[in-house]
Amino acid sequence: LESSAGFLAAQLRNSENGLLDGPFSGRADLGLTADFIFALDALDMHHDQADRSYEAMVNNADDFVYFMGEVDAGRMAKFVALQNTRGERNETYIAELVDAIQEDGRLMNETDGEPTSSAQNFSQSWAVIALARAGETEAAEKAADFLESQICEDGGVPLFPATPPSCSSVDPDSTGMAGQALALVRGADAPSTGSVLQYLRDNTTEEGGINSRFAGINANSTALAASAFAYAGDLGAFERNHAFLDAVRLDDSAPEDLRGGFAYKISDVEQVTTVTDQIRRGTAQAALGFAGGSYASSDTLYPVQ
Repeated sequence: LESSAGFLAAQLRNSENGLLDGPFSGRADLGLTADFIFALDALDMHHDQADRSYEAMVNNADDFVYFMGEVDAGRMAKFVALQNTRGERNETYIAELVDAIQEDGRLMNETDGEPTSSAQNFSQSWAVIALARAGETEAAEKAADFLESQICEDGGVPLFPATPPSCSSVDPDSTGMAGQALALVRGADAPSTGSVLQYLRDNTTEEGGINSRFAGINANSTALAASAFAYAGDLGAFERNHAFLDAVRLDDSAPEDLRGGFAYKISDVEQVTTVTDQIRRGTAQAALGFAGGSYASSDTLYPVQ
């Protein structure tokens, strides 16, 4: 955990103004930067670097949550949740996030208070988490109602919202986030939470990884499931995911700048030689899941002392 925290801090430290570049050079990726800060805050390490990057995010937050005048509701939710982990809140952002929840509970991007486009179910879970953590209980419950309507018969949640849901394209990442959101708002013993968690159990391989029909067995999907199981208190399922994450963790045998990171797949462990955008994204979620943390809570199973 200390090694992974060191990897995350080094990536932020080497970035311009503490904001990570996205896949396109020269363009800051505040969403990825937020994931790094979530992980460092959960690990409770490298506070100075996390603080510097968070301050840079706050200074650039409007550019992150608004796009050409439109409220990007998913980004808004992510930022509201991040602020909550740091004991801060932006009342304007919270009010706009509440407004972005429609009568049926669906999260919509908005312009001038009017819905313009649907947010993905991954973002729907972010909204449930952010609103609950911000104390907006009524809006969080309404958003959870819609999220529950997206659960397929096998317990999976597709990426794109539809009524009824399009169950031919169930997405493990959206399902892992839904597990965290529903465990927070509905409780770990709720039927909807149980259905989602069972899908994740059913899609856990012998190695402990989560299998995605689109990306195969990978660290990102596994980390989101590990976080859901950790928060819901299913330690047996968490430990299976944890074993996979341990297998893709880059240890002292890896090149120095990779140590503490997480490879995307087991087959990558012996092949990667340099830090890539995929490794950075995977590590931000994997470090959190590996520690038994989640986006629903600031607590972890394995706090670093």
